[in-house]
Amino acid sequence: MKKTIFCIVLLVFFVTISKAQCIEQLAMSTNPDEICDVINSNVSCLRETLNRNEYRAYKVKINYLYTSSYPWVYHTNPEKEKLFNNFYDRFGYLYPSLISAKPTNPEFYQALKEIIATDPNYFKQVQETKIPIKYIQWMRVKGMRNKFGDASIVRLMQSASKIVNY
Repeated sequence: MKKTIFCIVLLVFFVTISKAQCIEQLAMSTNPDEICDVINSNVSCLRETLNRNEYRAYKVKINYLYTSSYPWVYHTNPEKEKLFNNFYDRFGYLYPSLISAKPTNPEFYQALKEIIATDPNYFKQVQETKIPIKYIQWMRVKGMRNKFGDASIVRLMQSASKIVNY
């Protein structure tokens, strides 16, 4: 009887650890193709694990990244993309990527204010930031596109769609 209980406890322990490993694999991957492979081979594990309380933060982050990247990956807002591309063509040298130092040039921020003025409702934020969140989201996708290519980013979005918002 004690052996049976011990085996059941051990089995539950290993199942719990294996579920955590699929999240850990996902968190440790940095290449979109590797991330796709991890997601595609662990969909049910990831869905189940992401719904556990201790992994809620991962779920929130994955859902946010997916929903905030979707318009820029699938080009659902060409007007804003054109606006951001024009801005980047003009000021990209001041702030080429999200890991760059924040620009000190006042013209950069004035041009951002002008962009925001074109559609205040679209750019409305809960908390004011110097650089609009929508532009930061666009830059994140632009950076990934430059680094990994369109095909990898679209594949990543397709894989992520299997585990988001569950």
